[in-house]
Amino acid sequence: MTPDDVKFATDILTDPFFMAEGGFEVLRHHVTVDQDGMNQVQLDVFHADGVVVPSGSLGVVRAPEAERQGSEITIYTMVPIQATDEAAGLIADNVVYNGLQYEVTGQDDYFEWGFNVATAVLASPGGRPALYPQQLPRLLGGGLQ
Repeated sequence: MTPDDVKFATDILTDPFFMAEGGFEVLRHHVTVDQDGMNQVQLDVFHADGVVVPSGSLGVVRAPEAERQGSEITIYTMVPIQATDEAAGLIADNVVYNGLQYEVTGQDDYFEWGFNVATAVLASPGGRPALYPQQLPRLLGGGLQ
């Protein structure tokens, strides 16, 4: 790997022609244990830019239980996005893109080349409406911890 390889990846991921217009938000949950031994979930919300492309089946998926629109995206970004890692105690990020919330199902880090790739599926049922930071305190009963 050369510095030119990293520059090439960076150039593509920051090219307005490829970048997702307006970027996307990453919702990251952290679980901590308080002094009483109770789990406390904290939420960090941050903006990220990158390339978002549809992936997987984009047509109607017909399963025995229901029909649904294919709903997977792949995200290429220079911002770390995390998938679930039970051994490390990590909860998968959620991504808000184009007004819909997606759950990260996989992640490959290519930080040697300066970027990260994540796959995500539309949050069920049928894509929850996106939660924006100004709505979170009201929905969580008064505020973030």
